Amino acid sequence: RGEMQKIIIGLAGQKGAGKGTFVEFLTAEAQKRNLTIQAFKSSDILTAMLKAGGIPIIRENMQILASLLVSGFGKDIISESVRVKLEESSAHIVIFDGVRWLSDIQMIRKFTGGKLVFISAEKMNRYTRIKNRGEKPEEKNLSLSQFEAEEEAPTEIFIPQIQEMADFVIENNESKKTFRQEAEHFFKNQISGN
Repeated sequence: RGEMQKIIIGLAGQKGAGKGTFVEFLTAEAQKRNLTIQAFKSSDILTAMLKAGGIPIIRENMQILASLLVSGFGKDIISESVRVKLEESSAHIVIFDGVRWLSDIQMIRKFTGGKLVFISAEKMNRYTRIKNRGEKPEEKNLSLSQFEAEEEAPTEIFIPQIQEMADFVIENNESKKTFRQEAEHFFKNQISGN
């Protein structure tokens, strides 16, 4: 059969909805089928720059850097740097984990067969997950009101709109097992055809 066309997936969702877990599940499915998969976050670019400057990699610094880049190079700079990475990737399936701007959606839509997937979960489920995973030091002690305030941050404001624009919305309110089945189902139907 012919060379598989590169599949580009833009992944969006509220904080703690399960985007990272979804990527893990898709990766496992890809490996079963000997397909290569690569995921990028827009924060990878910010992290690399902060690291290069010896600046602590915390959410606040990421937001500062993002707004500096945007004010210096225009609002599409981060989407654009992700687009370059997506294009350069030689993987069969390339995921942009963390679509949060309308420019990100436009960028994904420019790719033939680009798909926008939204992972959705109830607020309390997400809050509990974030506290339990404690990915960043400040997450372990996150209060519900802090969590709610972060949902209102400028970087998060388009998230509800993005859900409406998504090609696929996947709910993650049940068990991890159910979520894995959703991911497998998505992979079969939308990526591999088997």
